[in-house]
Amino acid sequence: MNRAFFPLLLVGTACWCSAQQGPILGVSQVSCAPGQTAVLELRITGGTASYGGASATLVFPAGITPTQIAAGALLSGGDAEVYWQLRNQPSGVTCLSLAAGAGSNAFSGVNGTLLSIQVATAPSLAPGSYPITFAEPSNPPGTFARHAIASANGQVSVPHTVAPGALLVASGNPQDSNQNGIPDEWEIRFFGSVTNISAATDADGDGLNDYYEYLSGTDPRDPFSCVALEVVPSTQPSFRWYSAANAVYDVYRATRLDGLFVPLATNLPASPPQNTYTDFSATGRVYFYRVLMR
Repeated sequence: MNRAFFPLLLVGTACWCSAQQGPILGVSQVSCAPGQTAVLELRITGGTASYGGASATLVFPAGITPTQIAAGALLSGGDAEVYWQLRNQPSGVTCLSLAAGAGSNAFSGVNGTLLSIQVATAPSLAPGSYPITFAEPSNPPGTFARHAIASANGQVSVPHTVAPGALLVASGNPQDSNQNGIPDEWEIRFFGSVTNISAATDADGDGLNDYYEYLSGTDPRDPFSCVALEVVPSTQPSFRWYSAANAVYDVYRATRLDGLFVPLATNLPASPPQNTYTDFSATGRVYFYRVLMR
Protein backbone atom coordinates (compact mmCIF):
# COMPACT_ATOMS: atom_id res chain seq x y z
CA MET A 1 0.00 0.00 0.00
CA ASN A 2 1.38 3.37 -0.93
CA ARG A 3 2.19 5.89 1.74
CA ALA A 4 0.87 9.43 1.56
CA PHE A 5 3.71 11.90 1.55
CA PHE A 6 1.90 15.25 1.33
CA PRO A 7 1.05 15.36 5.10
CA LEU A 8 4.73 15.78 5.91
CA LEU A 9 4.23 19.51 5.24
CA LEU A 10 1.72 19.71 8.10
CA VAL A 11 3.72 17.99 10.83
CA GLY A 12 3.51 19.85 14.15
CA THR A 13 6.22 21.58 16.07
CA ALA A 14 7.41 18.45 17.84
CA CYS A 15 8.83 17.09 14.60
CA TRP A 16 11.32 19.90 14.19
CA CYS A 17 14.60 20.52 16.02
CA SER A 18 15.63 23.95 17.17
CA ALA A 19 18.95 23.65 15.32
CA GLN A 20 18.85 22.57 11.70
CA GLN A 21 20.79 19.34 11.17
CA GLY A 22 20.77 16.30 8.95
CA PRO A 23 20.56 16.16 5.17
CA ILE A 24 20.70 19.04 2.70
CA LEU A 25 18.04 19.57 0.05
CA GLY A 26 19.86 21.42 -2.69
CA VAL A 27 19.74 22.56 -6.31
CA SER A 28 22.65 22.05 -8.71
CA GLN A 29 24.45 24.70 -10.75
CA VAL A 30 24.49 24.42 -14.55
CA SER A 31 25.21 26.64 -17.53
CA CYS A 32 23.68 27.31 -20.93
CA ALA A 33 23.32 30.03 -23.56
CA PRO A 34 20.29 32.35 -23.96
CA GLY A 35 17.41 30.64 -25.75
CA GLN A 36 18.64 27.15 -24.84
CA THR A 37 17.51 24.57 -22.31
CA ALA A 38 19.38 23.20 -19.31
CA VAL A 39 18.72 20.54 -16.67
CA LEU A 40 18.97 21.34 -12.97
CA GLU A 41 18.92 18.64 -10.31
CA LEU A 42 17.15 18.68 -6.94
CA ARG A 43 19.43 16.58 -4.74
CA ILE A 44 19.71 15.21 -1.24
CA THR A 45 23.24 15.24 0.18
CA GLY A 46 24.71 14.64 3.62
CA GLY A 47 22.05 12.06 4.44
CA THR A 48 22.66 9.28 6.94
CA ALA A 49 19.23 7.60 7.07
CA SER A 50 16.51 6.37 4.74
CA TYR A 51 13.91 8.83 3.46
CA GLY A 52 10.54 8.28 1.84
CA GLY A 53 9.35 11.63 0.55
CA ALA A 54 10.34 15.23 -0.11
CA SER A 55 8.79 18.48 -1.24
CA ALA A 56 9.97 21.98 -2.11
CA THR A 57 8.91 25.23 -3.70
CA LEU A 58 11.60 26.76 -5.90
CA VAL A 59 11.71 30.31 -7.26
CA PHE A 60 12.99 30.95 -10.79
CA PRO A 61 13.95 34.45 -12.02
CA ALA A 62 12.13 36.05 -14.93
CA GLY A 63 13.28 34.61 -18.25
CA ILE A 64 13.89 31.10 -16.86
CA THR A 65 10.91 28.73 -17.03
CA PRO A 66 10.68 25.10 -15.85
CA THR A 67 9.30 22.96 -18.68
CA GLN A 68 9.69 19.32 -17.62
CA ILE A 69 10.19 17.35 -14.40
CA ALA A 70 11.62 13.82 -14.35
CA ALA A 71 12.28 11.37 -11.52
CA GLY A 72 15.90 11.00 -10.43
CA ALA A 73 17.85 7.96 -9.30
CA LEU A 74 16.41 8.14 -5.76
CA LEU A 75 12.93 7.46 -7.19
CA SER A 76 13.66 4.15 -8.88
CA GLY A 77 10.72 2.26 -7.37
CA GLY A 78 7.88 1.26 -9.66
CA ASP A 79 5.24 3.06 -7.56
CA ALA A 80 7.17 6.30 -6.94
CA GLU A 81 5.11 9.44 -7.48
CA VAL A 82 6.00 12.96 -8.63
CA TYR A 83 3.74 16.03 -8.63
CA TRP A 84 4.55 19.58 -9.72
CA GLN A 85 2.78 22.87 -10.29
CA LEU A 86 3.87 26.20 -11.78
CA ARG A 87 2.66 29.60 -10.60
CA ASN A 88 3.66 32.73 -12.50
CA GLN A 89 3.99 35.82 -10.33
CA PRO A 90 3.17 39.41 -11.45
CA SER A 91 6.85 40.27 -10.93
CA GLY A 92 7.81 37.83 -13.68
CA VAL A 93 9.33 35.16 -11.43
CA THR A 94 7.99 31.61 -11.51
CA CYS A 95 7.32 29.44 -8.46
CA LEU A 96 7.63 25.67 -8.95
CA SER A 97 6.04 23.48 -6.27
CA LEU A 98 7.32 19.90 -6.20
CA ALA A 99 6.38 16.77 -4.25
CA ALA A 100 7.92 13.32 -4.61
CA GLY A 101 7.20 10.08 -2.76
CA ALA A 102 8.98 6.74 -2.90
CA GLY A 103 5.72 4.77 -2.78
CA SER A 104 5.85 1.47 -0.90
CA ASN A 105 9.63 1.67 -0.46
CA ALA A 106 12.08 4.23 0.85
CA PHE A 107 14.27 6.16 -1.59
CA SER A 108 16.82 3.92 -3.32
CA GLY A 109 19.64 5.70 -1.44
CA VAL A 110 20.28 8.28 1.26
CA ASN A 111 22.02 10.68 -1.14
CA GLY A 112 21.51 11.41 -4.81
CA THR A 113 19.27 13.07 -7.39
CA LEU A 114 15.63 13.34 -6.41
CA LEU A 115 14.31 15.17 -9.48
CA SER A 116 15.65 16.56 -12.75
CA ILE A 117 14.21 19.93 -13.72
CA GLN A 118 14.47 21.03 -17.33
CA VAL A 119 14.33 24.80 -17.80
CA ALA A 120 14.08 26.98 -20.89
CA THR A 121 15.82 30.36 -21.08
CA ALA A 122 14.47 33.34 -22.98
CA PRO A 123 16.54 34.31 -26.06
CA SER A 124 16.76 37.85 -24.67
CA LEU A 125 18.15 36.73 -21.29
CA ALA A 126 21.33 38.65 -20.51
CA PRO A 127 24.49 36.69 -19.63
CA GLY A 128 25.02 36.32 -15.90
CA SER A 129 24.41 34.13 -12.86
CA TYR A 130 20.74 33.59 -11.98
CA PRO A 131 20.01 32.12 -8.53
CA ILE A 132 17.48 29.30 -8.18
CA THR A 133 16.24 29.67 -4.61
CA PHE A 134 13.85 28.02 -2.18
CA ALA A 135 10.68 29.89 -1.25
CA GLU A 136 11.86 29.82 2.37
CA PRO A 137 15.59 29.74 3.11
CA SER A 138 15.19 27.84 6.38
CA ASN A 139 12.74 25.60 8.21
CA PRO A 140 12.53 26.78 11.84
CA PRO A 141 10.29 25.12 14.46
CA GLY A 142 6.61 26.02 14.47
CA THR A 143 6.38 27.05 10.81
CA PHE A 144 4.93 25.43 7.73
CA ALA A 145 7.88 25.94 5.41
CA ARG A 146 7.44 25.03 1.77
CA HIS A 147 10.15 22.40 1.77
CA ALA A 148 10.50 19.12 3.67
CA ILE A 149 12.14 15.71 3.74
CA ALA A 150 10.15 12.80 5.14
CA SER A 151 11.30 9.75 7.07
CA ALA A 152 11.39 6.32 5.41
CA ASN A 153 7.75 5.65 6.30
CA GLY A 154 6.69 9.05 4.94
CA GLN A 155 5.11 10.17 8.22
CA VAL A 156 7.70 12.30 10.05
CA SER A 157 9.54 15.39 8.80
CA VAL A 158 13.32 15.19 9.05
CA PRO A 159 15.30 18.29 10.13
CA HIS A 160 17.33 19.53 7.17
CA THR A 161 18.84 22.56 5.49
CA VAL A 162 18.47 23.85 1.96
CA ALA A 163 21.07 24.99 -0.57
CA PRO A 164 20.09 27.18 -3.54
CA GLY A 165 21.53 26.60 -7.00
CA ALA A 166 22.18 28.77 -10.02
CA LEU A 167 21.87 28.92 -13.78
CA LEU A 168 24.93 30.44 -15.40
CA VAL A 169 23.91 32.06 -18.68
CA ALA A 170 26.77 32.68 -21.09
CA SER A 171 26.60 34.21 -24.55
CA GLY A 172 27.13 31.97 -27.57
CA ASN A 173 27.27 28.19 -27.61
CA PRO A 174 27.93 26.09 -24.48
CA GLN A 175 31.63 25.78 -23.69
CA ASP A 176 33.42 22.73 -25.09
CA SER A 177 36.99 23.16 -23.85
CA ASN A 178 38.29 19.80 -25.13
CA GLN A 179 36.58 20.10 -28.53
CA ASN A 180 34.96 16.65 -28.36
CA GLY A 181 31.54 17.87 -29.47
CA ILE A 182 30.09 17.40 -25.96
CA PRO A 183 29.44 20.51 -23.81
CA ASP A 184 31.57 20.81 -20.67
CA GLU A 185 28.41 21.24 -18.57
CA TRP A 186 27.12 17.82 -19.65
CA GLU A 187 30.43 16.14 -18.88
CA ILE A 188 30.61 17.79 -15.45
CA ARG A 189 27.02 16.84 -14.69
CA PHE A 190 27.61 13.12 -15.31
CA PHE A 191 31.34 12.64 -14.64
CA GLY A 192 32.21 15.46 -12.24
CA SER A 193 34.75 17.10 -14.54
CA VAL A 194 35.68 17.63 -18.20
CA THR A 195 36.84 14.22 -19.43
CA ASN A 196 38.28 12.43 -22.47
CA ILE A 197 34.94 10.86 -23.47
CA SER A 198 34.10 10.92 -27.17
CA ALA A 199 32.43 8.98 -29.96
CA ALA A 200 35.14 6.32 -29.37
CA THR A 201 34.32 5.71 -25.67
CA ASP A 202 31.45 3.90 -23.96
CA ALA A 203 31.65 4.54 -20.21
CA ASP A 204 28.80 2.20 -19.23
CA GLY A 205 29.46 -0.50 -21.84
CA ASP A 206 25.90 -0.56 -23.18
CA GLY A 207 26.93 -0.38 -26.84
CA LEU A 208 26.00 3.30 -27.26
CA ASN A 209 29.08 5.53 -27.40
CA ASP A 210 29.29 8.55 -25.11
CA TYR A 211 28.77 11.09 -27.89
CA TYR A 212 25.50 9.42 -28.86
CA GLU A 213 24.54 9.21 -25.16
CA TYR A 214 24.80 13.01 -25.15
CA LEU A 215 22.75 13.39 -28.35
CA SER A 216 20.04 10.96 -27.20
CA GLY A 217 19.70 12.40 -23.69
CA THR A 218 20.61 9.13 -21.96
CA ASP A 219 22.79 8.59 -18.87
CA PRO A 220 26.34 7.59 -19.95
CA ARG A 221 26.93 5.91 -16.56
CA ASP A 222 23.83 3.66 -16.61
CA PRO A 223 23.88 0.62 -18.94
CA PHE A 224 20.08 0.41 -18.70
CA SER A 225 19.69 4.01 -19.92
CA CYS A 226 20.10 3.53 -23.66
CA VAL A 227 18.26 3.71 -26.95
CA ALA A 228 16.43 0.38 -27.01
CA LEU A 229 12.84 -0.81 -27.42
CA GLU A 230 11.32 -2.77 -24.55
CA VAL A 231 8.21 -4.86 -25.20
CA VAL A 232 5.21 -4.04 -22.98
CA PRO A 233 2.77 -6.94 -22.36
CA SER A 234 -0.44 -6.10 -24.23
CA THR A 235 -3.04 -7.58 -26.57
CA GLN A 236 -1.65 -5.27 -29.28
CA PRO A 237 2.04 -4.67 -30.12
CA SER A 238 3.24 -2.23 -27.47
CA PHE A 239 6.74 -1.06 -26.57
CA ARG A 240 8.56 1.71 -24.73
CA TRP A 241 11.93 3.41 -24.92
CA TYR A 242 14.05 5.85 -22.91
CA SER A 243 12.79 9.37 -23.62
CA ALA A 244 15.05 12.42 -23.93
CA ALA A 245 13.67 15.84 -23.02
CA ASN A 246 12.82 18.05 -26.01
CA ALA A 247 13.15 15.16 -28.47
CA VAL A 248 10.58 14.24 -31.13
CA TYR A 249 10.11 10.63 -32.24
CA ASP A 250 8.89 8.84 -35.38
CA VAL A 251 7.74 5.20 -35.29
CA TYR A 252 8.22 3.03 -38.37
CA ARG A 253 6.90 -0.48 -39.14
CA ALA A 254 7.84 -3.23 -41.59
CA THR A 255 6.66 -6.78 -42.20
CA ARG A 256 10.23 -7.97 -42.85
CA LEU A 257 13.42 -7.03 -41.06
CA ASP A 258 15.09 -6.41 -44.42
CA GLY A 259 11.97 -4.84 -45.89
CA LEU A 260 10.73 -1.28 -46.27
CA PHE A 261 9.98 0.52 -42.99
CA VAL A 262 7.02 2.89 -43.47
CA PRO A 263 5.97 5.71 -41.10
CA LEU A 264 3.40 4.59 -38.54
CA ALA A 265 3.39 7.65 -36.25
CA THR A 266 5.36 10.89 -36.54
CA ASN A 267 6.14 13.92 -34.37
CA LEU A 268 5.57 12.11 -31.08
CA PRO A 269 6.67 14.45 -28.26
CA ALA A 270 9.03 13.18 -25.59
CA SER A 271 7.50 12.22 -22.24
CA PRO A 272 10.52 11.58 -19.97
CA PRO A 273 11.58 9.28 -18.52
CA GLN A 274 9.95 6.93 -21.07
CA ASN A 275 7.72 7.00 -24.13
CA THR A 276 5.23 4.19 -24.74
CA TYR A 277 3.59 3.38 -28.06
CA THR A 278 0.87 0.82 -28.92
CA ASP A 279 0.16 -0.21 -32.52
CA PHE A 280 -3.63 -0.48 -32.56
CA SER A 281 -3.61 -1.01 -36.33
CA ALA A 282 -1.75 -4.34 -36.10
CA THR A 283 -3.71 -7.28 -37.53
CA GLY A 284 -1.94 -10.33 -36.10
CA ARG A 285 0.96 -10.49 -38.56
CA VAL A 286 4.62 -10.40 -37.62
CA TYR A 287 5.85 -6.80 -37.51
CA PHE A 288 9.20 -5.12 -36.99
CA TYR A 289 9.41 -1.63 -35.48
CA ARG A 290 11.95 1.15 -35.56
CA VAL A 291 11.97 4.42 -33.59
CA LEU A 292 13.91 7.45 -34.83
CA MET A 293 14.67 10.49 -32.70
CA ARG A 294 14.78 14.02 -34.16
